[in-house]
Amino acid sequence: MKVISLKTKNEWKNKRQIGGTDLCAIVNGKGRWNNIVEIYERLVEDKQPKETNSIKTKKGTLAENHIRQLFLLQHEELDAIYNYKDIILCVSDLSDYITLSPDTLVSNKFT
Repeated sequence: MKVISLKTKNEWKNKRQIGGTDLCAIVNGKGRWNNIVEIYERLVEDKQPKETNSIKTKKGTLAENHIRQLFLLQHEELDAIYNYKDIILCVSDLSDYITLSPDTLVSNKFT
């Protein structure tokens, strides 16, 4: 797996390909955040999706850090080794089209 460090969210949007959120839409035709046509348009036609300003999206974004902290409190053996404010993109060795954008990476404190 290759790890790419990115400077801006726009740079991330331009480099990402098929991520975990997209897989549901690819398999089922429609996912929580997008559908298969929108993924096709982004990948093949280079059409960027419209920004969402939904209350659910805003609440989810605000909750992410709190959920992360609760997870780490419940798993004292783990330590966050990647700051969620950084922008990284992990690219699969199998295909450049398979990507992952983690919010946080963790490591076992005791190994």
